[in-house]
Amino acid sequence: MRWFALILCFGLFGCGADAPENPAAQAAFERRVQTGHPTIIASVEEDGRVSSFARAAQNKNVETWIGGDGVSLSFRHGLLTTTRGFGWDLMTTDNAESVALVRQRQIGTAIRIHRYLNGEGHLIARSFVCDVRSRGKRDIEISPETVQTVLVEEACTGTDDSFRNLYWIDTRNHTILQSRQWVGPEIGALALRLTKR
Repeated sequence: MRWFALILCFGLFGCGADAPENPAAQAAFERRVQTGHPTIIASVEEDGRVSSFARAAQNKNVETWIGGDGVSLSFRHGLLTTTRGFGWDLMTTDNAESVALVRQRQIGTAIRIHRYLNGEGHLIARSFVCDVRSRGKRDIEISPETVQTVLVEEACTGTDDSFRNLYWIDTRNHTILQSRQWVGPEIGALALRLTKR
């Protein structure tokens, strides 16, 4: 099956010879895909690297997805909370206010806090004020169907950085099917898409 081969290929950040090798992580990823775990494809906007992730764990409202190279992403109701394995990772996020507004597709203002490790191994916090608004209905293709979504924008401003997150939310069940989410100033934004539910 072509989709299966593509997912396994993109389990590493790219399919070429330069893709990192982590046999144990790759084997675990392949088992998750073969047993029907949901998958997402993520692309780093800054450099175009692409990888596929399979859902590996859920703890209350936080889902963790792991790729074939051991890189992981965690989400709270579809909003990114942590990354591991990229370098310059997003260590923790306080984004409950953003989660509440985005899930309900409500207009409002939220405060979010991102924490990163500095060069000395200490956590540094960056806070942002975010304006959330709906940009209306959008149809997107999630094979094998066309799904009606509402596009929600979250525009955030901090002391040193500003960014814009976008969320395409399924009108039937509030699931975020596609998104653009900012990790940090070093990594930039990820484009994310649910490929298997």
